[in-house]
Amino acid sequence: MLPFLQQLLLHPTVMLTRRAMSSIADTETALSLVHLTGIHVPASTIPRARASLEDPLTNLVRCCVNLRHIELLGTGLDVDSDVEDDPDTITPQGVNLPYLYSMAILHVPYCPLLRILTNSGLPSLRVLTISLYTSAPHADSSKFFDVHASKLTGLTLFSAQTWPPTSTHAPPDLLLRTPNLDYLSLPSSAHRLIAPATKVTISRPIESTPPTSPSSPASDGIPASSSPSAILSSSFPSHPPSTMRDRSASRDRVSLSPHPLRTLSIPRPTQDLLSRVVEPIFKELREVRIREVRYLKRGMGKGAEGAGNSASMTEWRRRLARRGIRVIDALGKDGPN
Repeated sequence: MLPFLQQLLLHPTVMLTRRAMSSIADTETALSLVHLTGIHVPASTIPRARASLEDPLTNLVRCCVNLRHIELLGTGLDVDSDVEDDPDTITPQGVNLPYLYSMAILHVPYCPLLRILTNSGLPSLRVLTISLYTSAPHADSSKFFDVHASKLTGLTLFSAQTWPPTSTHAPPDLLLRTPNLDYLSLPSSAHRLIAPATKVTISRPIESTPPTSPSSPASDGIPASSSPSAILSSSFPSHPPSTMRDRSASRDRVSLSPHPLRTLSIPRPTQDLLSRVVEPIFKELREVRIREVRYLKRGMGKGAEGAGNSASMTEWRRRLARRGIRVIDALGKDGPN
């Protein structure tokens, strides 16, 4: 009935039945679909090794070869119910999605479709919105991110839903996994990110020392008053000159490598994030978006301007303005008005 349907947008509370997925996959609609949004992934207590890899959702995505965007919604991680099996399971066969450009994986730790997509090439994937479960290293969403992170240019991290509730953070080596990232959105300003580092060899000039002359002449150039041990030590130095020269001439030092990020989105500004991450690492940064704080209006008292988040916003704007970086507040303004 809908052979030219291109976008299928579902409310998160609406679930596609197995019959509906199979019907769409068996018709020409699957070839015309470009966007699949709001696909609900039900929670399952079955270990993923025993879960059917050819479920209706996987079959549907396999038939939608022209997909450019897909959004998966789940219910989070239940530590008491979700079971992690042995990671050394059978590797499923991937799917062919040459045009898939963006994905959203929200609160979906385990899903047969993610296992399929992990083993797929996805050559056009560049934008990803995901909830990472750092407490579950064998989660399907974590493995998917590990495989495809290096090609991403846009990344939005959401807070992961867990039960019982726990504090989830971004992996510390996030910047090492995403060397081509242009846009980054963090769910919290308290993340500790490790900067990419390179080893630099610093060379130092070698000072030449003049040869020492013997105190008294002797036959064959050996001092007469020298003991046999002194003669041996003078004839055969403990370290070869080349080795001593190499040790004194170079020294290794680890320096931070700048990251090509240009846009950073955070909920609130903090002094620690500014001094430890933003200024030393993001040399190409052009814009910082603060999602939960806004500039105070002009005319407010100095006490209000110098307290709390308002003081942090002012400090960020003052220090980053030297490099031409805009600091935009929750209303989309780049300064007080």
